[in-house]
Parts: sequence; structure tokens; C-alpha cells
Amino acid sequence: MADGSSISTSQDALAFAYLYGFPLYAYALYVKAFSNPQVNVAYPFRNLATPEDHAVVRPNVDTLYTPLFYDLSQGDLEFVIPEFDDRYWLWPWYDLYGNNFGNIGSLQGFNAGKYLLRYTGDNFGVQTEDVEDGYLAYVNSPTPYGKSICFMKKRKKTKEAITDRLRGMLLNRILVKSRTPGDLSKVHACQDLMGFTLKPRKHNNTISTPPFNLNLLTNPPPPAASAPAEERALYILNITALLTPHNPSYVLKDRSWISSALSAAGIHNGTFTQPPNTSLAQAVETANTLASTSRSAPGLSEPLGNNWTQPAASISGDFKSNYAARMFSAQRGYLILSRDQAAYPGYTVPGSVSGSDRFNISKNESYILTFSSGPPRLKKSGFWSLTIYGEDQYLIPNELGRYNLGDRSGLVDGDGKPVQGGGETEFKVLIQAADVAPPAEWVGNWLPGPSGGGTFMTSMRFYGAEDAMFDGGWEYPAVRKVAALRE
Repeated sequence: MADGSSISTSQDALAFAYLYGFPLYAYALYVKAFSNPQVNVAYPFRNLATPEDHAVVRPNVDTLYTPLFYDLSQGDLEFVIPEFDDRYWLWPWYDLYGNNFGNIGSLQGFNAGKYLLRYTGDNFGVQTEDVEDGYLAYVNSPTPYGKSICFMKKRKKTKEAITDRLRGMLLNRILVKSRTPGDLSKVHACQDLMGFTLKPRKHNNTISTPPFNLNLLTNPPPPAASAPAEERALYILNITALLTPHNPSYVLKDRSWISSALSAAGIHNGTFTQPPNTSLAQAVETANTLASTSRSAPGLSEPLGNNWTQPAASISGDFKSNYAARMFSAQRGYLILSRDQAAYPGYTVPGSVSGSDRFNISKNESYILTFSSGPPRLKKSGFWSLTIYGEDQYLIPNELGRYNLGDRSGLVDGDGKPVQGGGETEFKVLIQAADVAPPAEWVGNWLPGPSGGGTFMTSMRFYGAEDAMFDGGWEYPAVRKVAALRE
């Protein structure tokens, strides 16, 4: 459904409308996590994610976030980036549908200072030329409503690790270098210096868009993920009817056919009326199938070796016309970043159905990942992590309070020596049940799985990866199932 040619009936249109509007449901779940949230106001998260946090599936536990729900209907938004130290930081900008259309961050060498977020008719993304004095760049948004989630990276973990709670949206991202009060306070100080100011619009003055009322998303509230499919479908289609008239696709050539398709699906003048002789259940099933198979098309999945693959850059963060891949991302990893910022290699369990990434172990089994090329190759301020999730895609409780391993985890090689960034010494990671302690020499490299065994999933994340990570210059870890390692 990249050009509308496959939409020939009202049933087809209904399935597309659900697929197209699904990311609005993910947005609504974010909004629901806040108490009376306001637009253009930052909400800094002070603590890192724990198993109790269910605001987003597969949460990142490397960074602290500063979410912002933005509204450009009444003007442009000036934002001020404070001075950071040498840690990774990023201000990614997303349109209402979760497209990562622009990034201001450390990897691209941006500096502290003033920037301006604008709603424009074209030239979407970061603009560094023809910029008004006083601003370092413009960020041009394709929709008047959207979000940003600034984040910073954390430092190396220590024995004094704390497991404070993250309530998870700018997602402005700031790397936390260690789970210690001292480093967290440094990140908090940076968060407190962020500023946002609405400014009169000096361009595109002919637009007429109502203010973004976040209550539209939560009154009625979005149904839980466990709610009946048709209940969620009605919510998604109704919210799509309310928000799409003022928030068109940022692929300009798609706007006409999308408008026609939504009309055929029963969306008119801000309301949804189900067309006669159509089935919501069938529409949901069709959309889910299109989403789940969106990465199987030729050229959309890149092999990396040892059963690891990654989505093509064209469906990584910035989905453009691939609305099925956009829905898949909203279901499995909402608000992922574009390839110039991050990569998300995934492992396919051999023999699984439809390329599943679901592992399963008993209490007597474990998995060992062998990093024969040493740690991932990263640019300055880049970082990597391997995070484990339960069957519900949330963090797994364990006595160590450990949910991922990576460049700040104190990993050791087979001789017990620290794994050095940029080195090539082989090391291994053990995944086994949280209630089956491994031998002492494995504890530092142990990622606890479900107690008693069970199903789990993993997410590998590279921020600022070198080209060697994708051109065959680094061997992806071999994964093998073995008997559990016991004390």
C-alpha cells in the first residue's frame, strides 16, 4: 500500500486506515502515562527504566529521556540546548506518526545554543543554511503536531547501582554513564537547562490549524493492548479521523491518494463511520499481516551474518511511504531512530516461524553469545547494548537489577580481563534463568532471563556505529543453546 493501487474496495480502505492510523494509538499510550500533560512543555525523566515501567515496550535502559509533545499550530518553537560533557546526547524530532524526520545531536557535531522548530510545507528535516541570526539551525516539521524525546547516555555501571524508576516522552536522550546518584545528578542538571519558547511564525502564515488538545487522545482513553481487537480498532479509526485532516503524510505525493483512501474507509470531516458490509476484524487482521511481513520484501532486510539482520535504512526510523513498516515499528519498537543515529540488528531464532526473535529456555538451559570480533566498532561518544525482555516485551525482574549489557557494563574476556572498546579480544555473554546463578567467572557477563525459564526477546542497539558494523568488517555474535551453567 505504498501508492494506493491495492485499495479497490471499502474493506481494503478500512484496513489501510487502521494501518495508517495505528501509530496514533502508540502516541496516545504515551500521553496516557502523564497526568494532565501540556503541549510544548518538557517532562524530564529522572530515573532509569525498571520492570515496573510499562509506558513503552522494549524500553531503553541506557539513557534518560526528556519527552515533549509539541504543537506548532500557533507559532514556531524555540529550543535551547545546554552545554554537555563528552557523553552522547540527542534531540530527535518525530512527526505525529513516529517518523524521525530530524536530529540534533552529538554524533553530527551540533553545539549548544538556540534552534527553531517550524511547521513548513516542504524541506522537512534539519536546515543549516539560510537561517535567521541567533539560531544554529531550523528543524522543519511536516506536521504541526508531533513529539521529541531528548536523551543522554549513562556512564559505566558500578556496584552502587540504583534501580530508580522511569516513567516513559522530544524523547530527548542523554546517555547516563553510570547508575550512580552523582552521574544522574549531572544529567538532571542538563535537563533543567533545556528551554522551550513559542515564537511568532514568520513563514507559512496561511495555515489554519486548531491547537493540539491532548485530551482528544485520552478521552476516551486508549484501550489496553490486551483489549479486544475491534475495540482498539474503533479507537484508532476515530482518532485517525480527528487528527489526520491537519496532519497529512509528509510524503507530499502520497497526500492525495491517502485522503481518498481514508474517505473510502468512512472518515469524513473529523468523524469515522464504518462503511456498510465491511468487517473491522478482517481489517485488523489484514493490517497486522501487512505490518508483520513488511520487512520481508526484497531489499528491506539486510543480512549481517550468524542469523543477524537489520531493517534497511529506508524503513529505519524514517519510513516515508512504507506505512506497513511504520505500523510494525509502532507495535514493536515505537520511536526508533534513523540509521544515521542508530542501528537495531535483530537475531532470528533458527527454525522459528516467520523469522521470530523469541527465544525459549528451560531452567536447565542457557544461551551463549560469542563476540569473536570483540566489542562493536563505534564512533566517538557512540555506545552499544544488548537488552533482554520477557514475553510481554518488558524488562525481566532479577536480583542483580541488570537488564542489559554493553560498553559500560564491565564485561570481561575469557581470561577475566576487561573488554576494551575498540579491541578485538573475544568475549561471551550468557543468558540463563534469573534464579540459576552461574559460576563466579560468568556473573559479570550474565544477562538474567525469566526465572524458572521461559520465553524472552533481545534488542541489540548501536548508537554511532562505524561502517565496519555493516560492511562485513565485524563478525556478529554466534548464538548457541547449551546446558545451564551452575555454581
